[in-house]
Amino acid sequence: MKIRNLSKLALAVAISSSVVFEGCKKYDDDITRLEQSIDQNKSDIATLKSQLQSLAATNVVESVTSIAGGFRIVFKSSTGQTTSYDVVNGAAGAKGDKGDKGDAGAPGTQWRINASTGVWESSANGTTWTATTIKAQGADGKAGADGKAGATPEIKDVNGKKYWFIDGKNTGVQAYTGDIALVATDGGYNVVMTSSEGESSSTVFLAKEQTSVNSLTFVAKHHISQGPVASFPRIVKSLSDRTTVMQGSGTLTYKLNPYGVNPSNYQIEGLIANTSEMAYFRSGDNKLADFTVSTLEQKYDEVTVLAKPGKDAFDGIISNSTTKFLNVALQVKNTKASATAGVNDASAYRVISNYAIAKEEVIQQSELTIEVADKGADGKYTLATDAVHNNPETRQNFFGNANTLFGNLDNGNSISTNLINSQSVPTLKLNLFEDAEREITSKLPGDLEEYKYRGGVNLNETFKGFYYKHLEAYTQGYSLQSLDDNGLAGYTLSFETIDYTDSQGNNHKNDVVIKNGVLQVKERTPGEYNTASNLRTPVLKITMKTPDGTVLATKFAKIQIVRASAKPIEIKGTSTYAMTNTNGVSNVTLVEPATLDAAYNRLGLDRQSFFNTYWFNPSTISVTKDGKNVSGISVVPASYGDNTFKLNVASTVLPGTYVIKGQYTATGRTPVEVLLTLTVTGNNITTISKHESFWSNGIGIITGRLESGQWKLNANVWDLWKRNTSTTSGAPVTTFVVTKISNVNGITVDNANSNILLDETNADAKKYINTNTTVSFKIETYVNGVHYAANDQTFAVAFKNPVKPIVVRSGGEMKDKENSTTNESKFDLRKSFSVSDFNNNVMYLFDSATATTNKYNTGLLGQYGMSFQFGAGQSLNSGVATFVRAENASGTTISLPAQTTATVVGNEAVWTNRGAALQSDIYLVYKIKVANKFNTGSVDATKPEVEKEVKIRVKPNN
Repeated sequence: MKIRNLSKLALAVAISSSVVFEGCKKYDDDITRLEQSIDQNKSDIATLKSQLQSLAATNVVESVTSIAGGFRIVFKSSTGQTTSYDVVNGAAGAKGDKGDKGDAGAPGTQWRINASTGVWESSANGTTWTATTIKAQGADGKAGADGKAGATPEIKDVNGKKYWFIDGKNTGVQAYTGDIALVATDGGYNVVMTSSEGESSSTVFLAKEQTSVNSLTFVAKHHISQGPVASFPRIVKSLSDRTTVMQGSGTLTYKLNPYGVNPSNYQIEGLIANTSEMAYFRSGDNKLADFTVSTLEQKYDEVTVLAKPGKDAFDGIISNSTTKFLNVALQVKNTKASATAGVNDASAYRVISNYAIAKEEVIQQSELTIEVADKGADGKYTLATDAVHNNPETRQNFFGNANTLFGNLDNGNSISTNLINSQSVPTLKLNLFEDAEREITSKLPGDLEEYKYRGGVNLNETFKGFYYKHLEAYTQGYSLQSLDDNGLAGYTLSFETIDYTDSQGNNHKNDVVIKNGVLQVKERTPGEYNTASNLRTPVLKITMKTPDGTVLATKFAKIQIVRASAKPIEIKGTSTYAMTNTNGVSNVTLVEPATLDAAYNRLGLDRQSFFNTYWFNPSTISVTKDGKNVSGISVVPASYGDNTFKLNVASTVLPGTYVIKGQYTATGRTPVEVLLTLTVTGNNITTISKHESFWSNGIGIITGRLESGQWKLNANVWDLWKRNTSTTSGAPVTTFVVTKISNVNGITVDNANSNILLDETNADAKKYINTNTTVSFKIETYVNGVHYAANDQTFAVAFKNPVKPIVVRSGGEMKDKENSTTNESKFDLRKSFSVSDFNNNVMYLFDSATATTNKYNTGLLGQYGMSFQFGAGQSLNSGVATFVRAENASGTTISLPAQTTATVVGNEAVWTNRGAALQSDIYLVYKIKVANKFNTGSVDATKPEVEKEVKIRVKPNN
């Protein structure tokens, strides 16, 4: 008896208590309710529930008893094997960290039903019992009637506490998290578990062993409109000649009710049959029909039988009738119940299933085939996954594959050489060492990669009988079915080799032998492996017969004898090559121990013998870089005259690591693998690096250059970058192509001159001047005309206005009514600002008409497109200065006093007061706008660079 305790993680450690409620039947054992204070979680409950459900699916409960800390359930399988399952308070759990000491648990409460009163009673010590007000069975029941089945307990909340309720009545017993309730009911136990939230789970039913079968239900695999079908296969010669060649058996499965009837408690007596106009019979004294019935499997929930019709079973039944059928049902006898009652053969103890329509599955002999089969874990046969299917006669090729088993009954004992030769794919392969007649370890070659002697191929396990199923009554299309799994087991297969002579006069039949159904490579020379048989293809004839020897089908299989796989024989080498401007040759250095000499030694050949036997096969050559095929590299293999490898390298092969693979091959011999690694360097390739003075924080700065007397915001790429050219003779030819990545109008690349150009007249382009917005470009590298992406450079540039923002000089001031004759005051606005470029060249600065500090660079002003704003003597043209507003001393805009004006006349700010009594300072605000062709003030972000405000103070004339 196997004891299985749940681990801590699987719930047992989380079970806080167990409750067994006994129903309205008498039980000898008192069930103890155990109370512990252990938290219970839903995951633990799900685990226990799943484990109990798994056991309940194939077992019945033999007993339930209390044990320390929980209870024990003993399960029994249909074979009689028992399993003890302990649900305890973590006794079997893995040892965990020591926790805090818990509160003492309440004493265990025991429950029983008073035999006299039928009332539930509880006890804390097993001696003193206290009656509840709940009866376990109905009062004043009629004599002889069964008591009420035990109800599934419920947990309900009462004033904030949870209690167990039975039949809707409070037991007064408090329910705790982690409680488990076992309720005895008709046929078994209901199990209810409680979560840490006090919620009860759904019920798990554990069945008890039952004495008798009450009913049987046929499990139909097929149906027709008139009802379920029980199918019985029969092989006939043809549809026109329905002479039976082999009678098969139907596999019939029936569900038992109730679950849990011990197979030893009933006897399968056989099938009964009735013919009727769809009349079904359920019970009574019935004569067993002409079927031989044998039991395949008996379980607690179902029984499966094989039923083989006798020769008269379908007598008088027309196979295609739609009104008259043969109806069959399974009859069993409840032997234990019958014996207990002392009436061993009474019909009352026999049970009959529902009737099913018995149908013959007629299989033509031409629909039979022999296939390479796989046996699944369930014992059923399917077409081998690596087998290529063969279809009999003219049927469309199953799965569309070519035939490997060929021929049919019409071929008799012979088959044409042409048909054999047409079979390009062998059905089976024999290993000339592993499948030899015997193991000769002293003769095994030393180059075998792996070897395990198996002594041949068991033909009876490899080949199985199949048929094409097409029962129009209840299926559509063809499906390949195993004879063994569909009631047609019992056939036999016989094997023999046939003559097959190749063009060299070798009869391949002589290379194999069949011993006790095992196909082996024949030891034709005593004490030696039959290495001469390598790649030969003997032909096997397979005959399928009925148990009485009638031939059912014939097939032929082409067998190929192969040599065992050898340990790889490798030649490895490395080579390094510096790229030049022409094609070149690179010598290979072989790496120990994978040298040519090592290959000779492994093969047992000298150098001359090797090259007389092997050749470097061009079809095996591959050249890859990073796993992708590349061109430009070819192999000059080692030969008898030159024991070295060379690589031809084209000038277009770029730097990187290349893997070259190939093989020396010889018919029937282990190939020699060649693995060469070529490293191409780019040491002589021209590279580029930054001119750091033109970069700021990784961004190239373009301030423009003078072109044809005009300053342009253009740049030559080689102002930003410098080329590092190799001085080595024959260095690769390196060229560069500049491309624009950003999609910007007005900014282009002139690749002919390597220039980046900005059109200052383009509104979109102007948005990239002085706005901290960059434009991205790429320099692509081409080596000997091939794009060398590894050397590409991607970079961003920022366009900077060569004209610096206007600088406001210290503000001027005037005295009110400075000229008493005209009541005017004036200030020369030319003094209020200055303009410089990025080289700090002051282009405009005015102090006075005669000042030597004046700056007026008409050349630069012209280059930058600023001349139109100035006239002779550094005068300001119209529009450069305009009055904007007036402010008080605190900067608040004010209105000009009555009879006052502020204007611009020529170069001067003019204040006129024709009657106002000025009491405090007034500040006149003038706008100075000095634009350039790169900033006309049209872009909001850079407008303040060309427009500045100047404040002129007007003081009262006191």
